[in-house]
Amino acid sequence: MKILLQAPSFSAEQSKEQFFEAVYDIPAYKSIKPMGSHFLLEVDNELENETIPKIFALFDDWNIDKSPLEALSQLVGMDFSQGSVKQ
Repeated sequence: MKILLQAPSFSAEQSKEQFFEAVYDIPAYKSIKPMGSHFLLEVDNELENETIPKIFALFDDWNIDKSPLEALSQLVGMDFSQGSVKQ
Protein backbone atom coordinates (compact mmCIF):
# COMPACT_ATOMS: atom_id res chain seq x y z
CA MET A 1 0.00 0.00 0.00
CA LYS A 2 1.35 3.42 -0.93
CA ILE A 3 0.51 6.70 0.79
CA LEU A 4 1.47 10.06 -0.71
CA LEU A 5 2.05 12.54 2.11
CA GLN A 6 3.14 16.14 2.22
CA ALA A 7 6.69 16.50 3.49
CA PRO A 8 6.77 18.13 6.91
CA SER A 9 8.77 21.28 7.58
CA PHE A 10 12.11 20.47 9.14
CA SER A 11 13.63 23.12 11.39
CA ALA A 12 16.96 21.35 11.78
CA GLU A 13 18.78 18.27 10.56
CA GLN A 14 18.00 16.57 13.87
CA SER A 15 14.24 16.92 13.29
CA LYS A 16 14.64 15.38 9.84
CA GLU A 17 16.37 12.40 11.43
CA GLN A 18 13.59 12.15 14.04
CA PHE A 19 10.96 12.11 11.29
CA PHE A 20 12.67 9.28 9.45
CA GLU A 21 13.19 7.34 12.69
CA ALA A 22 9.42 7.59 13.29
CA VAL A 23 8.77 6.37 9.72
CA TYR A 24 11.17 3.43 10.12
CA ASP A 25 9.40 2.55 13.40
CA ILE A 26 6.11 1.83 11.56
CA PRO A 27 5.73 -1.98 11.81
CA ALA A 28 4.68 -2.51 8.16
CA TYR A 29 7.22 -0.01 6.74
CA LYS A 30 8.67 -0.99 3.36
CA SER A 31 10.09 2.23 1.88
CA ILE A 32 9.83 6.00 1.66
CA LYS A 33 10.79 8.01 -1.41
CA PRO A 34 10.98 11.78 -1.91
CA MET A 35 8.68 13.17 -4.60
CA GLY A 36 9.21 16.93 -4.77
CA SER A 37 7.38 18.45 -1.78
CA HIS A 38 5.92 15.06 -0.85
CA PHE A 39 7.01 11.60 0.22
CA LEU A 40 5.67 8.31 -1.05
CA LEU A 41 5.40 5.97 1.93
CA GLU A 42 5.02 2.29 1.17
CA VAL A 43 3.75 -0.11 3.82
CA ASP A 44 3.07 -3.82 3.63
CA ASN A 45 -0.51 -4.72 2.67
CA GLU A 46 -0.56 -7.12 5.64
CA LEU A 47 -1.11 -4.39 8.23
CA GLU A 48 -0.28 -5.25 11.82
CA ASN A 49 -2.45 -3.95 14.69
CA GLU A 50 0.17 -1.35 15.59
CA THR A 51 0.63 -0.03 12.06
CA ILE A 52 -2.47 2.16 11.68
CA PRO A 53 -2.07 4.02 15.00
CA LYS A 54 1.64 4.58 14.25
CA ILE A 55 0.83 6.07 10.84
CA PHE A 56 -1.80 8.37 12.37
CA ALA A 57 0.63 9.36 15.15
CA LEU A 58 3.27 10.20 12.54
CA PHE A 59 0.80 12.50 10.77
CA ASP A 60 -0.28 14.06 14.08
CA ASP A 61 3.24 14.55 15.44
CA TRP A 62 4.47 16.22 12.25
CA ASN A 63 1.27 18.19 11.48
CA ILE A 64 0.78 16.42 8.16
CA ASP A 65 -2.60 16.69 6.41
CA LYS A 66 -4.46 13.44 7.10
CA SER A 67 -6.61 13.47 3.95
CA PRO A 68 -4.36 10.80 2.31
CA LEU A 69 -5.34 8.48 5.18
CA GLU A 70 -9.08 8.59 4.47
CA ALA A 71 -8.98 5.60 2.10
CA LEU A 72 -6.81 3.68 4.60
CA SER A 73 -9.23 4.37 7.44
CA GLN A 74 -12.17 3.22 5.31
CA LEU A 75 -10.28 0.08 4.33
CA VAL A 76 -9.81 -0.94 7.94
CA GLY A 77 -13.12 0.48 9.22
CA MET A 78 -11.71 3.34 11.26
CA ASP A 79 -12.91 6.91 11.70
CA PHE A 80 -10.40 9.69 12.15
CA SER A 81 -12.83 12.60 12.48
CA GLN A 82 -11.82 15.37 14.87
CA GLY A 83 -8.15 14.52 14.31
CA SER A 84 -8.10 11.26 16.26
CA VAL A 85 -8.39 7.60 15.43
CA LYS A 86 -11.52 5.84 16.64
CA GLN A 87 -12.05 2.12 16.30
